[in-house]
Amino acid sequence: MTATTIETGALDKALRTLKLSGMLATIEARLAQARAGELGHIEFLQVLCEDEISRRQATAIHRRLRSARFEEQATLEGFDFTASPKLPAAQIRDLAALRWLHAGESVILYGPVGVGKSHVAQALGHLAIRHGSGKTTVSDRICAAVPAAAVVRTDDVAWQHSILGWTDLLADGVLRPLHRGEPVNFRPPAWRERSREGAIEVPAGRELVMVEGVGAARRELMALLDVVVWVQSDMVEAERRGIERDGGDEAAVSFWHLWMAEELPFMEEQRPWERAAFIVAGTPLLPHDPASQVVIAGPIRRPGLPPGP
Repeated sequence: MTATTIETGALDKALRTLKLSGMLATIEARLAQARAGELGHIEFLQVLCEDEISRRQATAIHRRLRSARFEEQATLEGFDFTASPKLPAAQIRDLAALRWLHAGESVILYGPVGVGKSHVAQALGHLAIRHGSGKTTVSDRICAAVPAAAVVRTDDVAWQHSILGWTDLLADGVLRPLHRGEPVNFRPPAWRERSREGAIEVPAGRELVMVEGVGAARRELMALLDVVVWVQSDMVEAERRGIERDGGDEAAVSFWHLWMAEELPFMEEQRPWERAAFIVAGTPLLPHDPASQVVIAGPIRRPGLPPGP
């Protein structure tokens, strides 16, 4: 026991000296995986390096967002392209591909007051900051590529209500109106009770609406969904990212474990990945272009069905 303590202390000092402290947050979990035979020697070293890279990327993103001093957390999926027929929607979506960023060019947005220039500028800024970090989400990329796409976040539906007990809210407030071809302007009960401004909005006529979040593909909602995409991440890395995203303090750690105490039994009972048409790697190790590619599993074989192509 004493020898292990000494080795751990020496390793801790060495990693900090080399400025590899991102490994310290996950090394115990990675060692447990290695002892259980889940990681070989090379895999153990590789995932530790990935942990350090992820920590540096998250720190860089946080620093850039703070330095940018955006007035709001603007996104292109939250922008109503139908508000004015004169809006150059195709050009704005082309800007979201960030080819101008690669070319070292600048973007100037001009037009009359009130058409959404500030929103688009800040949304492009957020995309530019996240680009190259490996953290650009699947929904961000789809929204940049698909005309008239929108995203509904289950976190917004669940806000101050219940971690996972919001099936009726999502179905009645969002999904059923969409199926009737109606626009969505939904203020969940907790929003009204706690005076949260705004609403969950989806304009009518959107070609694609994505529901993003834990629990979105539960059995009770499948009749209202067309396709399920499951994003599978490394559990250790997902925990590190989640805690860091929420502030990285003791309160964030406590909230993470509170959340997982509900999420893990829910996932064990629901098994939503079994209903997925595609399984995407949320923490891929394969080389790829995160701006334009995702890493997916091979064709999913289901009992009683022939293998996919």
